[in-house]
Amino acid sequence: MIENRNFTLRIISSFFLILFFLFLTYSREIYFLIFSQIILFLLNWESLRMLEFKASGCNNSKNNNFLLTRCKLSKYDVVLILLINTYVLLYSLSFQYLQILLFLIILFYIYKIKIINIPKSLVLSYLCFSLICFIDLRQSLDFINIFIFIVFFTFLVDVSAYLVGSTLKGKKLAPQISPNKTLSGFFGGILIPVIFCILVYGKQNYFFDIICFSIAMAVVSQIGDLIESIFKRYCNVKDSSNLIPGHGGILDRMDSLLLLIIFVSLMKLLDYNFFFTV
Repeated sequence: MIENRNFTLRIISSFFLILFFLFLTYSREIYFLIFSQIILFLLNWESLRMLEFKASGCNNSKNNNFLLTRCKLSKYDVVLILLINTYVLLYSLSFQYLQILLFLIILFYIYKIKIINIPKSLVLSYLCFSLICFIDLRQSLDFINIFIFIVFFTFLVDVSAYLVGSTLKGKKLAPQISPNKTLSGFFGGILIPVIFCILVYGKQNYFFDIICFSIAMAVVSQIGDLIESIFKRYCNVKDSSNLIPGHGGILDRMDSLLLLIIFVSLMKLLDYNFFFTV
C-alpha cells in the first residue's frame, strides 16, 4: 500500500513538473529567464542547506529530514547563491564583460569570507554548469524538440526503473549509495526507454544510432540519479527538501535531468545529429 501510494504521488508530481517544463519550453524569453533563475536558486538553496545540515552535526537522528527543514543558511551562503544567480543571468543576456567582472567578484567574495570547501564548490559548479548548458540549448533552433524529448525520456527512465525494480527486485545496484536501487531496475530503466525510442523513431531507419544513443541517455540519466544519491548519503538525508509531494525537493526531481542536459548540450556542441530532431 505504501509503495503504491508513493508511486501515485511520484506520477502526479512528475505530471505537474512535465506541464511546468512544457510551459517553460514554450514561454517567452522573460518568463524563461525568471523561472530558470528560480530553479537555479532553489537547487543551490537545497544543496547548501544539506551541506549546512551536515556541518551542524545534527545528522545522526532518524528524523533527519524533519531536522533538515529547521536548518537555515547563513547570510553569506545566501549572498553567494544570489551572486551565482546573477552570473548565470548575465550569461543568459550575453553581457560578457559584466560576466567577467562578476566572476572576479565571486572569487574575491569566496576568498574574503572563506565559506567555500571542496564539496560546496563541486555542487555549486555542477548546478551552475547544468543551467548554463540549459541556456545554451535554449538558443538552439531544435530546443523545443530536444527539451521536450529529454524531459519525457527522463520521466520514462525513472518510472521504468522504479516499476521494474519494485516488481522484480533482486540484487542491489549500489547498496552503500542507494539501498532501494536494484540491477533489475537499472536495466529496466534502459530497456523500456530504448524499446520506446525504436517504436517511435525506428521508421527513420537509424536503428543502430537510436539504440546506442538511447542506451547512452538512459545510463547518463541514472548516473545523474546516483550522483544525487551519493550527495544525499554524504549529507545523511533522505530527500533534498519537502517541496514536491512524493518526491522530496527540486534536486530530487531534477537529478537525472541535470546531467542529461549537460550530456545533450555537449553532444550538440559536437554537432551530433539527434534522431529525435530529424
